[in-house]
Amino acid sequence: MNGAQGGSTRVRQGFETRLQSEIAPETTAMHDITVAGAVWRLALKVLGYAWATPTTLACLVLVLFPMWVLRQARPMRWHDGAWEWTVLPGSMFWRWYGREGGWGATTLGCCILFVAPEYLLVLAAHERRHVAQNLVLGPLFLPVYALLWLVFGYDRHPLERDARGATFLK
Repeated sequence: MNGAQGGSTRVRQGFETRLQSEIAPETTAMHDITVAGAVWRLALKVLGYAWATPTTLACLVLVLFPMWVLRQARPMRWHDGAWEWTVLPGSMFWRWYGREGGWGATTLGCCILFVAPEYLLVLAAHERRHVAQNLVLGPLFLPVYALLWLVFGYDRHPLERDARGATFLK
């Protein structure tokens, strides 16, 4: 019985060894491609954030930090590649922007300003698409957006249509 077990073990070991020697190079090559792809994606993301830095800094310095100092908005969290802020309910900006203006959220650079946390689930994917557009267009985002707004208006605006396409908001 020991001999039979020993024989089957040797055959089994031989099979496993042969199998590993045949599969291991392919698995290693696939891993190398995956690692190279991950490194490439990370490099592109870092370049995108660097390219979007001027718009993000302008948003922070000219809009969000003054609103925070004036107690009109507060930072919530960094999530999924964007710094999320919310307008404080009952504030003057909340009344003007959210209630009377009808806005739910705005994206500038890598910052998203939500009128209220309730809007986060509904608008997050749409606004994150604008963050991705900022990573591609960088400091050109605002002038390109404004020009397209003048030509197409809001409903037919190509960047808005793209953002709506990324969500269930059609």
